[in-house]
Amino acid sequence: MSKSNFRIQTVRFLAAFSFVAFFSACGDDNKPSSNGGDESAVKQVNRVDDLGGCNKNKFGEIIYVAETDSLYECTGSGWVATDSSAIEGLLSGSSSSESDEDDSSDSKSSSSFKTDSSDVADVETVKVDSVTLKGFAQKGPFASGTAVSVFGLDSLLEKTKTKFTGKVAGDSGAFKVENIAFPSQFALVEVSGFFKNEISGKNTTGTKTTLTAIVDLSEGKSVKANVNLFTTLEHARVKYLVAKEGFNVPAAKKRASAELLSIFGARGEDLTATSISLDTSAAGEALLTASVMLLGDLSASKFGSRLSDVADIFAESGLLADEDLLVNIADWASKVDSTDNFESIRKNVKEMKLFETVPDFDDYLYKFWTLEYKLFVCTDSLEETIKKNENKKSDNYGAGYVCTSNRWHKATALDTDLGLCTAKREGDFEERKAGKETEYYVCKSGTWNKIDETAYELKLCTEARHLELVETKKSGSYVCEWDGKDGEWREASDIEAELGVCGGKNVKVDTIYKTKTDEYYECRDKNWEKTSRVLYLYGKCTSKLQDTVVWTGDFYKDMGLGNIPVLEGSSEGEFYRCNNEEWQKSDNIHYFYGATCDKAMSKKMDLGWESEDGVFDIRKDNFLLERFWGTQSSLNEEENKAYEDMFTVDGKVYSYALCQDDEWINISAADFSMRRLCVDSLEGYKGLAKSTSGAYVMDGYFCTKQGWQKALVDDRDTTIYRIVEIGSQTWMAENLNYDYDRSDMKTLCPEGKAENCEKLGRLYSWPAIFDSLGLFSTSSKYCGAIAGSPICVITDKTARGVCPKGYHIPDTSETGSLFRYAGANDDGLSLYAVAGKKLRSKTGWDIAGTDDFGFSALSVGDYLGKTYYPTAHSFATWRRNADDPDRVYYAKMIFDKFGEGYEFIPYYDNSMTFDKMEYIPVRCIKD
Repeated sequence: MSKSNFRIQTVRFLAAFSFVAFFSACGDDNKPSSNGGDESAVKQVNRVDDLGGCNKNKFGEIIYVAETDSLYECTGSGWVATDSSAIEGLLSGSSSSESDEDDSSDSKSSSSFKTDSSDVADVETVKVDSVTLKGFAQKGPFASGTAVSVFGLDSLLEKTKTKFTGKVAGDSGAFKVENIAFPSQFALVEVSGFFKNEISGKNTTGTKTTLTAIVDLSEGKSVKANVNLFTTLEHARVKYLVAKEGFNVPAAKKRASAELLSIFGARGEDLTATSISLDTSAAGEALLTASVMLLGDLSASKFGSRLSDVADIFAESGLLADEDLLVNIADWASKVDSTDNFESIRKNVKEMKLFETVPDFDDYLYKFWTLEYKLFVCTDSLEETIKKNENKKSDNYGAGYVCTSNRWHKATALDTDLGLCTAKREGDFEERKAGKETEYYVCKSGTWNKIDETAYELKLCTEARHLELVETKKSGSYVCEWDGKDGEWREASDIEAELGVCGGKNVKVDTIYKTKTDEYYECRDKNWEKTSRVLYLYGKCTSKLQDTVVWTGDFYKDMGLGNIPVLEGSSEGEFYRCNNEEWQKSDNIHYFYGATCDKAMSKKMDLGWESEDGVFDIRKDNFLLERFWGTQSSLNEEENKAYEDMFTVDGKVYSYALCQDDEWINISAADFSMRRLCVDSLEGYKGLAKSTSGAYVMDGYFCTKQGWQKALVDDRDTTIYRIVEIGSQTWMAENLNYDYDRSDMKTLCPEGKAENCEKLGRLYSWPAIFDSLGLFSTSSKYCGAIAGSPICVITDKTARGVCPKGYHIPDTSETGSLFRYAGANDDGLSLYAVAGKKLRSKTGWDIAGTDDFGFSALSVGDYLGKTYYPTAHSFATWRRNADDPDRVYYAKMIFDKFGEGYEFIPYYDNSMTFDKMEYIPVRCIKD
């Protein structure tokens, strides 16, 4: 290390300990010695701006500036950064100084003190005899009984073999060695043993600690001298000056003592102090501080090594500037300061009873470690500021320290990285890198609280942020809710995340908004309420809009079609009517023809035909195409398709409406064809439909609770039959009533009553059942024509027989499927009562059926010859001969009484003959 750097370090000591001389050579007694007070102090400021004005009253004043780590002197030119000569003058206590580079200097030492001829002049040797040496062994007091040795010294201050011994007596470290006699007045006092540890409050153990002092025994028969850290360092320096630079012993002692005291702040008369002890003098206070500093938390053995190293440094240079030593002491002092252990040390020192009032050594140590860490002075301007330790050799390098109440305190790692969490920063959010991860914190009640990334993104929910919506990167959107005292974030709903918070910023109350998925919500009473597209497009239904009909879908525009809605593929296209200040679902009829109507208007417009239930209105495909024929070419194929589909009902482009009670209502094609509505009072009604010209057509309908159902119209006599789908089959739901009146194949009415034919259907002989004359088809011609003949040829897969066109006589496989569907067993022949019950009608039976499928099997009876048997209830069927498919068996399916119910039992004529005089009902099944 260069002299300049040594001296800068020395200035740091001076700044920290400006009011004491830190180490001392041995002296005469334990009495307090005077010092120069603040005269020797080096004032310190943080910044150049803090130097203040430089006037004649401050000429020559030198101040250490922490910001630039240098000294400034007040000169005629103002404050000027000084060179090392200023330090030389400061340390020498003189206005004159010598430059480090001045080779003409008489000084042989590396310190800045001048040397004169008297320092190297020979000193008369004085023989001493019967001298008593008294003093104190101080490093904390050495333990009672510790050995004290006094050695004679040769001309190079090496120990001779002659020694006198004594012991420490009592708890104060006091010792006495008597009857000392040497050929020379200079002797070495050596104390080796265990001492009271100021840090732990206990005596050291293990390795003994040795302290020394060079004393002059020529001062009388009783000489006082102390042995402590200062005298030990002085001994090393004196020995060096005598052996290496030719100093005499008194001059070397004087020089070494002055160097120690000047390094740690003494000036003027303090430099001549002859006895420094652990007492209330300024030098004694400095010695206590030095004892605490150099001992630190070291064991006795490590303390001895440190003391040896410090002595070597001081011996050669007259200075104590060693970076490693300083930073080690600073690290220890910082640790003790941060844990309030100074109080424990103070207590230990107080128990030693060396001081009436224990000095503020902790203040000295505080200033020392804060300067070593380059924190400098904690002033009001730095209140709540955090600085990092800039000393790279320190174990605490980079650690943070906070300035509060004019004192630096250890900051937490969080405070160091994030800044101090204070009242001014309440609610501040910060992020911090922790390896590869990022941590997030919020300042709350003076403490950094760890939070997750979502909370960091949201920040605090305050009154000013009430109903604010925030979207985070990962976890969705949140809403701030303030209850008057505190705020809390809650997860936003999907609607809030998209549209905003109802009642919050950028959202208007009583306004309807559209979502990305074409849903509509109104902000009402600070809540989102789902609403309709019609309100979004047209607003509220008011009295001014009464009977207005609107369309909420897309429109063909700018194409000559006017506002014609596109019904197919449009976005939620619906018709609405404004009625009594409420939007109600409507339809295309009202959109085109108006919300209301009257019969007179309908008749005048010739829109339809008068009927029992009102006036019908019809619009045909060709009328629509003719109406817009001129612009049709402007539509592409897809648009034409959508346009035509506007009025498509059952695959036809018609629109049917009925003016009823001054209101247009939509009706079906069946309603229009039947010219009446299928209502409850019309249930069971059957009728023929009419064409658009009003003529009847061969289409029929019957009215059920489910509305108009398609019926079977027999084109031979326009009789209308109800039909029903059961499984995959379509059956007549009534018995056939066609009058097959040819030759001997007559039909009969049950009980011979014509009204029963209308109600129950006709009864047919076997030739009539199979149309043996071939009037309607040749599929079963001649079947049953020859009485008793087993031969019957059915050339087709089915036998139409007497059935209407498109239907045929069922065979046993078809009837079996019907019964199995109704709950019979697998063979379909031996049927359970449950099947018959489900197929029977609900009336006309002794035990009523449930008619689950609408088949409505009737209680009819049959004829054998001219005799009517009302208890036989059946319908005709047949099956092929397995060995000769051209031959068939005639059969009838009979509902017969069985137990408490009825079974449906197939009956076959096993003799393969039949009675042409037997008459039974017919049920036909659709081809």
